[in-house]
Amino acid sequence: MKYKLCYLFFLLFFVKINAQEDIYIFFEKGKGDFVKEENDLKRFYLKPSIDASYFVHNENAQKPVEVCFETYKDKMISKREANELVMGKLESKAQKFEEETGLKGNIYRNPPYDYNALFKSVYIYFKIDSLKGTLYEVHWNYAIE
Repeated sequence: MKYKLCYLFFLLFFVKINAQEDIYIFFEKGKGDFVKEENDLKRFYLKPSIDASYFVHNENAQKPVEVCFETYKDKMISKREANELVMGKLESKAQKFEEETGLKGNIYRNPPYDYNALFKSVYIYFKIDSLKGTLYEVHWNYAIE
């Protein structure tokens, strides 16, 4: 019984660690971030631009939602932090691949890779004022410059 209980706790802990999370990336217009709009698409370009990746929101597929800043402020990350999070996840996948197969996991270290597969959802938070903003569910398009 003792071992079954320990095994159950381990499984719950493992599932929680590997669960995909939502990420909320803060859009900072004053720091060089900009938006291009065409038809029903918005393309968000965020700095620092380590590559030519951008975020696309399709208004027909997902309506933007106005939210209170206080609700999301602890969940917000910058583009730099989002890139670091992606690189950490890819490195972890590469190490796991190497441990399981004994082969080098370069496929995970060398994008292109669908960054959206690493997260449940990706959101851009567009600040309206100090109290509220708009959340856009986006697709993270990886592109090489």
